[in-house]
Amino acid sequence: MTGLKRDPFKVLLFVTLVLFGLLMSGCYAQTSSGQPNALIRSPEAGAKVTVNEPLVVEITATDPAGFRLTRVELRANDVVVDTLELEGDESRVTVELSFTPTEVGPVSLIAVAYQEKDMSGTSSRREIEVVEQSSD
Repeated sequence: MTGLKRDPFKVLLFVTLVLFGLLMSGCYAQTSSGQPNALIRSPEAGAKVTVNEPLVVEITATDPAGFRLTRVELRANDVVVDTLELEGDESRVTVELSFTPTEVGPVSLIAVAYQEKDMSGTSSRREIEVVEQSSD
C-alpha cells in the first residue's frame, strides 16, 4: 500500500479554516443569544428634580438578537418604582415610566429590560438630585 503524501501548506490551510469557522460560529452564537439593552434617555445626568413631584423617565429597550421584549423596569436607589409589561412582538421599544421622589438628596436611576428568553439587561446608572420645592 502506498502512503498518501500530504502537502503541509494544505494541511495548515485546512486547520486554519476549520478554526476560523469555529471561532466565527462561537461569535455568532454569543451575539444571537445576548442580553437585551436598556438606555435611560431622560432625564439628563445631574438633573435637579423637585421632591414630591412626578418625574417621567424615558427609556429605550432593545434586544440585539431580535427576541421579544416582555418588561421594562425603573429602579430608584435599587428599588423597583415602576414596571411596564409589554405586549406584542417588539424587540425595540421606547417607554415612559414614572417615579415620584419623596426625599431630598441624590437618587440613582437604573432601567432594566427583560426579554422572552428570561434574560435581562441593565442600563448605566443615571444620577439625579432631588431638591426642595422652590418658594417662588
